[in-house]
Amino acid sequence: MSPTCGDDAVDDTPWTRGWNICPTPAQSKNCSDTIYENFQNYMEYSYCSMMFTEGQNERMRAALASGLAERDNLWTPETLAATGTDGLTDQHCAPVADFYCFNDAIATGNPNTPQGTDFYCIGDQVSFFDNSQRAMPDSWQWTFQDGEPSTSTDRNPTVSFNSGGWKTVSLTVSNAQGSSTRVNEFSVFISYPWSVLSGAVQEDFEGSCADCYWFTNNYDADESFWHHVSNAGHSGGSSMMLNAKDSYGINDYFIDEGADDIDALVTPDMDLTWLQNGEFSFWYAYAVSTTDMEEVTEKLEIWSSTNCGRNWQLRKTIDEEDIITAGTTSAPFVPGSPAVWQQESFNLASSFATDHVRFKFVFYSGEKSNNLYIDDVNITGTVGFNDLQAGTTGLTVMPNPTEGEVSVVYALSAPGKGRIAMLDAQGREVWSRATRDLAQERVTIDTRALGLAAGVYTVRLAHETGQRVERLVVR
Repeated sequence: MSPTCGDDAVDDTPWTRGWNICPTPAQSKNCSDTIYENFQNYMEYSYCSMMFTEGQNERMRAALASGLAERDNLWTPETLAATGTDGLTDQHCAPVADFYCFNDAIATGNPNTPQGTDFYCIGDQVSFFDNSQRAMPDSWQWTFQDGEPSTSTDRNPTVSFNSGGWKTVSLTVSNAQGSSTRVNEFSVFISYPWSVLSGAVQEDFEGSCADCYWFTNNYDADESFWHHVSNAGHSGGSSMMLNAKDSYGINDYFIDEGADDIDALVTPDMDLTWLQNGEFSFWYAYAVSTTDMEEVTEKLEIWSSTNCGRNWQLRKTIDEEDIITAGTTSAPFVPGSPAVWQQESFNLASSFATDHVRFKFVFYSGEKSNNLYIDDVNITGTVGFNDLQAGTTGLTVMPNPTEGEVSVVYALSAPGKGRIAMLDAQGREVWSRATRDLAQERVTIDTRALGLAAGVYTVRLAHETGQRVERLVVR
């Protein structure tokens, strides 16, 4: 009988289905002598941040080092070679390509706060890791869109990118039994050299793609995550919602009972160079699933970054009874009236008067968490006199939203050369043209003639006197 791979390798008798083992000597007569490289395991552990305690780790290592029942022979090079698990010997299966990436430049400023992996800037060092399955590859071939380097044969390469937008990354892995390729067009997002939002920010999350430029982090990769909903809102019918009621997973029966689940909601890049006397404000609604305040351990933190998300500083913490706006309910919480919404705010120092500013909401779930909603995120302030003197680039897009033609109007402090471009949500140019050598100009774009699908686009003006971007919604 020749060796087989994957699900085909599983003995289909009722007592061995999915396990590749013979439980008792009496049943062993029905097992084949085929060598299998992998077991089919129905458990899922990827969202477990702490699988074992330090003491458990030490106990397992001591057991593996013991000569009892020849346990210390299990991990010797000879045994690994004989079982085909050393990555070099007796390969019976071709590998299945898979990979993930991590940004080495990211730091929170607080070792107890999780690092995000969605905030990459041009020039950042991004580490990619081979995560191939089923068999050990012996060769790797990577390609990186706009990457430096653009290709690599390392197993775990480090790459930087020289332009903004979503990047396509592919990995081909192979061994003597064959090869496979994985291509991911949305492998990593690199922040543009310009900010996505400029001027005062008034985000009410209305519309079908109001959250397109917002990032989310689901650190435990579980069923609890930030997403856009249209059944509840403070000023309208939509908001951003974290279904923290669902943070209790299967492994929580054995580990932490739903506590310590962490999720983050992050704003787009903002240009706040105009800002004076600024204020950041938002509305939120939250209920808990207990009447015992000692069981309310969750908290909401608001962090800020002024360098594209490389470093973060804690700005505000809401916890204990202050986090509760809607009392207690055992059912999944949905805000039913304006009375359950509460506003929070904090002042923005002069250090925020720069570009590439981000804010993020980080929620730490507890055992009795329920759903959390955030709406009407606003940044207000006054334009500085120095900005007016310098003739900061002005850009207006109207009507917005549009169903056809749109006018792009700019007013500059002086004539000069520049370029107007429209980009889709993935950062690809769908239209562009050079500006005339004028201080003011109106440019008309017919979105229907361009065949643009409904969605959110970015209009960018790059000019000798400055740069501005505006968001355009096409219906």
